[in-house]
Amino acid sequence: MGLVFCKEAFAQPADPGTCLESGNANQNKLVMNSQAATSFTLSTLNQFETAQVYTNNMVLNVVSRGSKYRLYVAGEMVLPNGVTTPFPLSNFKITPSISSSNGAAAITLSTPNLSAAYQLLTQRTSTTNAAGDVYNLTVTLSNMNTYVQAPGNYTLKFHFRLCHY
Repeated sequence: MGLVFCKEAFAQPADPGTCLESGNANQNKLVMNSQAATSFTLSTLNQFETAQVYTNNMVLNVVSRGSKYRLYVAGEMVLPNGVTTPFPLSNFKITPSISSSNGAAAITLSTPNLSAAYQLLTQRTSTTNAAGDVYNLTVTLSNMNTYVQAPGNYTLKFHFRLCHY
């Protein structure tokens, strides 16, 4: 049983209600990099019964020189052929940590359970400098004691949204 993390997706969820999109592309950007393997296999029953932690395999760099920002995340589960019951998105938790920042005291971090709707991940109450803020993301899959998921390779896709306020 494989689980692949992916940053690309086909359909964007609805924008968060607080997203005002001030600023322009030259002043604001969001870059995601995969730093290590993003494919994980749950090969034994014990791995379903024990929480799984995938640490610091994704890095986000956020530059927002002109505005304060909020960073949101949403999820999407792509099912293997013939499978009708996915992993519940809410079984995944996303935990950001600050790798580097100019003024980390202005940043509030959230640890949302993943959802098909955007969830707040970080908020900055002042503008960034040219280097921006770098976040490491840890993904946790909670333990599951019911086994309604069929075997196969599931793909978990992330949507990130940079919103100014």
